[in-house]
This record gives sequence, C-alpha cells and structure tokens, in this order.
Amino acid sequence: MPVIEVADITLVAGSNVFDQGSEAARIWQGMIDTISQQEGFESLYSGLQYEKPNVAQLFIVWTGLEFNERFQGRHIYRQMLKSLEPIMDGPPQLLHLKLESCNHLASALTAPVTELATLYLTAETSSFYSNLGAFAKLLVDHAQGFLGASYSFSIENVEHEGLGAGVKGKACQLAIGWTSISAHLAFKETNAFRKGLEYLQEARGSEIHHTTFQTHA
Repeated sequence: MPVIEVADITLVAGSNVFDQGSEAARIWQGMIDTISQQEGFESLYSGLQYEKPNVAQLFIVWTGLEFNERFQGRHIYRQMLKSLEPIMDGPPQLLHLKLESCNHLASALTAPVTELATLYLTAETSSFYSNLGAFAKLLVDHAQGFLGASYSFSIENVEHEGLGAGVKGKACQLAIGWTSISAHLAFKETNAFRKGLEYLQEARGSEIHHTTFQTHA
C-alpha cells in the first residue's frame, strides 16, 4: 500500500528555503534531490505553514512503508540530515499515513492553499472513515472554493492532549484544497459546515493549519 511520510521541519530564523539563489534553498533542493532518487519514491510536496512560517512541511509519497524505512536505515539518509543542520532548528517530526487515493491527495495538495486538519481518535474505526466520506461529499456539494480532499489514518500510534495523559491513539489527517484561505473561512460560517462537524464528533482533539505546496515529482 502506498504511504505518505509527513515531515514537519522547524527552520532556523532567516532560512527562506524557497528564496531561489539562497544557501537555504540550495540545501533544501539537495534534500529533495536525495529523496527523489530513492527506490520506492513517487512524489513530494513541500511548503511553509501560513500560521507558523518558520515551519516547513513535506508530504512524501512512497510505494510502500518498507521503502521509506530502508532509506532511513542508509548512510545517505544520515548524510542528508547532517546537511540540513544549518537550516533546521531541531529534528524533524515524522508521521506516516495510509494512502487510499493518490489522485485525491494531488488535488488537495496542488490547490492554491491546502487546509491540513489532523484529528485525534482513540482508535481507527470504520464508522469514522465512513463519516469522513460523508464530510467530503458535503464539501463537494456545498463548499464554494473547494478543490479536492484526501483523508488518511496514521500508521503509528500517537499521543495528544485531547486523548488524555499517557494515552496513545490514532491521527487522521484531512488535506483539503481551497482556492484561498478566505474561501475556507467563509465555509466555516455556513450551516453546511456546522452539519459537517457532526460527522467528526468522534475526534478527541484537532490541530489545523494552512500550507501552499510546491510539487516535486
């Protein structure tokens, strides 16, 4: 099964990795080149969070989890992390997601802006997955400026304050493409959105931000 590796990287102040010609951009491109040359690599998207512009986010699609794990065990992976030290403020935070549809993911991540909503649950359930499908249909039917959505459960167990101290559960990440942040905010004021929240009641906590991604196929 294809998987998504999600990496959140806090950048050193002043490290504009998308400022072409800068040393930070050269280092960033070197990382992308290394990843894209690995066996099992399919596609990569990178961008900066709007709410925290010092946090870069990578979505890396692998043919299977074993290819990502094999890469992480190689010397070249350690060399890559070493090369990032001048621009990286702490180790990357990694999460792996099951990928059901590459097409749906691409439509969400190639939009002008992507809403990334991570929901935390005590367990992965088929009922919640069905509710996500209903929520996605609601977006299609009622959300102006909506361009596509993908949703995936985490492979790892995770901790979150909403689950309780010391309790591990699952993360479910929704990637929702919009024409703009204002389109997303306008939808949140509608009755359709309030109806949609009923589908997500099983979640014990959430984190939401926006990112504009560049595609590196």
